[in-house]
Amino acid sequence: MKLIAIDLDGTLLTSDGTISLENAKAIREAQREGVTVAISSGRQISQIDALLAEANLRCPAISSNGAAVFTDDHQLIKSCPLHSEQAKRIYEILEVNDAFYRISTNKGVHVLTNGTDRLTNEIEQLKHMDFSFEEEAYRDIVRRYETLADVHPFENAVGLFQHDIVIYKFLIQSFQKEKLERLASDLKAEKEICLTSSGIDNLEINHIDAQKGYGLMAMANHLGISMEQTAAIGDNFNDVSMFQKAGLSVAMGNGEKDIKEMCDIITLTNDDNGVAYAIRNYILNPERT
Repeated sequence: MKLIAIDLDGTLLTSDGTISLENAKAIREAQREGVTVAISSGRQISQIDALLAEANLRCPAISSNGAAVFTDDHQLIKSCPLHSEQAKRIYEILEVNDAFYRISTNKGVHVLTNGTDRLTNEIEQLKHMDFSFEEEAYRDIVRRYETLADVHPFENAVGLFQHDIVIYKFLIQSFQKEKLERLASDLKAEKEICLTSSGIDNLEINHIDAQKGYGLMAMANHLGISMEQTAAIGDNFNDVSMFQKAGLSVAMGNGEKDIKEMCDIITLTNDDNGVAYAIRNYILNPERT
């Protein structure tokens, strides 16, 4: 294998949101062997850069689910944003449904001012309806959103669609299953969008051509690497397109059941250095597969 695409959340990152020393060490081992290790994430590029810097790593990136693909020195290889009219229609659907959402752009992540109040309201509703509801765990999620770096608040998103801001992705978060199902149904009527998820409590919206698999293809083409010589490691449904394109697909032990069933190999969990295990046992030593 000459190119590995690795998801972040639930894959390279442990449950505390960091890259373990063992995973970082294995990535460097692969790089020394001439393997290009790319990060493939729904996250925006600045967030990917911050996580890599903490681990003292340098990697190319397939960001925002493949909407923007970068070399390790930030050369833009591919850009596939949402059209402004698409973004406007998505925004209108989300506002009608009082949804919490983040907008990933070429100028950081934009969030509605006091938008997390919408999640707090959901928590208040759910704690009175379900006595088994783990309130504090969900409040921790809200607090994490409130402390994210490179986030810009806005009062009205319409202004974002009228300037030189490139919109890569909407991420919708809700703790109410019925709301997510209603939003998914409404959004599926929109043309030329890709609707996926990286967890049970979110939806992610990109242009139809902005998928991790297409991002992996763009990266491989840029490097002159055949798809047969690529591998993909991930855990959730926004990783499906790169599993389908890669020569070798590796599911995390903590991954969704359907994801594990579609992949060639299942590695250890994200808290057991599953990425390091996969790199050493299945990529650097392919005879073990």
